Amino acid sequence: MPIETIPSLNTVPVEIIYRILDQLDLRDIIFSMHEVCTRLNTIIYSYYQYIENKTLNLYSQLPDGRGTKFLSNLLLRNNTLTTLNLDYNHIGDRGAQYLASALQQNNTLTTLSIRFNDIYSSGASYLANALQQNNTLTSLFLRGNYVGCQGLEYFAQVLENNQTLTTLCLSHNHIGSRAVACFAKTLLTNQTLASLNLSHNKIDSEGAKHFIEVLKHNKTLTALNLASNEINLPEVTELVSVAIGNEKLSLLNLWRNGYTEEREIDLPLNVKQNPAILL
Repeated sequence: MPIETIPSLNTVPVEIIYRILDQLDLRDIIFSMHEVCTRLNTIIYSYYQYIENKTLNLYSQLPDGRGTKFLSNLLLRNNTLTTLNLDYNHIGDRGAQYLASALQQNNTLTTLSIRFNDIYSSGASYLANALQQNNTLTSLFLRGNYVGCQGLEYFAQVLENNQTLTTLCLSHNHIGSRAVACFAKTLLTNQTLASLNLSHNKIDSEGAKHFIEVLKHNKTLTALNLASNEINLPEVTELVSVAIGNEKLSLLNLWRNGYTEEREIDLPLNVKQNPAILL
């Protein structure tokens, strides 16, 4: 009587596993097949090495950040992915560490969105260190995290040397004004960053004064968002005045700062109606 051979993941042909993977989305693969065995991991990574789609959207797809280690390994092997969206996944500082490890070596990803992911200053430190070595990423979106003033200082250090990052969003990150001085000082010499979003961060008039100096000297920024902070009327007026004289700046957002809508701002009508200045 012949001995029945039971198929094993160690013996199933790679082509068959590829066909199985064809029927699954990445989330299913992460939670049902990844880390089952070493051979299967190797096959999965080879399957995704040349993924045709250059954009991977995993918005709110990874409960508690599970799967970020897999994505980190994927970024180390993939040669085509340019945009990764991990918004609302609660990856935390540990997940940020996994991603940062991959960013140090990945040379294709240009846009990373990790908004609302419970990332604190430690996670910001990992990401900032990665950007010291990464020469590809141009856009980083970190809205709705908790990087704080310490995190802003980490990114200030990045901008001293990084010549690739053009868009940085740190909106809703509990930053305050304490670290604004060193960050603004970096912007006086940085020649790459074009779009900066620091809205909803409790930046007060003292912090705003540093950006007044930035707009006087920086020749690279085209968009600066300081909406919903705590900037008083005199500094708002001066920011607008300086912005008008900055030929590069195409958008200055100062909406909902430390003045009420009822209070008339002493600016000419043509300034108030300027689409490049949001008050």
